[in-house]
Amino acid sequence: MSSGSPAPAARVRADRSAPLVVAIDSSGPVEVLALVQGQLPLAQLQLRKERGSGRSLADSLNRMLALAERTPTDLAAVCVISGPGSFTGLRVGLALACGLGDALKIPVFAYPSILGWAYAVGASVLPVAVTLDARRGEVYTALLRLDPSAAPELLQDSTLLSPEAWLARLEEIAPQGAVMVGDGAVLYDGIFEGQLEGKLSLASPIPAGPDLSKIAFDGVHRLLSGETDAERPTPIYLRGHDGQNSRKRAAASI
Repeated sequence: MSSGSPAPAARVRADRSAPLVVAIDSSGPVEVLALVQGQLPLAQLQLRKERGSGRSLADSLNRMLALAERTPTDLAAVCVISGPGSFTGLRVGLALACGLGDALKIPVFAYPSILGWAYAVGASVLPVAVTLDARRGEVYTALLRLDPSAAPELLQDSTLLSPEAWLARLEEIAPQGAVMVGDGAVLYDGIFEGQLEGKLSLASPIPAGPDLSKIAFDGVHRLLSGETDAERPTPIYLRGHDGQNSRKRAAASI
């Protein structure tokens, strides 16, 4: 019978040979960064930043990488939210993502902002009505059905509407009800809550922000599937610089 200290228990550790992927979202008021390696999440930052906040997105990314004991040169791919969202926020996130892609010679994969917010709901039997504050009394909207074993099903693509028009649209496309998520859903809760005969409700608890972990994992999957030559991402603007609805749309993966 041996004496001495017992062998240390096994621990879950990241496989450093697996792809390290970061996902970036600066399209709205909540800045989000998620870091995964292989199929293991390492970190996620969700920070509601005040306008004029001193710390930059690049500072936040470098700090998160340092806390995870990684460096930018360890990255194998970048996933970035390409909109819809604020003009300035989208430009900042895309500039950082494309800068990393160019400097490190790694692919940059684009995703729509609605996807992270839908993932933030978790599981839902009802469709998820993503409702983001677009300012000027309007909301960016989309309707998705979540499936834990497959990619979300897009029931209505991103559209710029007034809250009242979005409610009327939901009465047509989601008569069974929906779970609402996003800053627009909170901001205009008085218009939406309890509508559709009480079958329209706000996600509870209210998510801190979009969940980008599954988006980062999708980036890992795309890498392992041999997808290494992604098109350079371009922003999705649903509103032109003149404040009018813009028909220019950029392709985004779901």
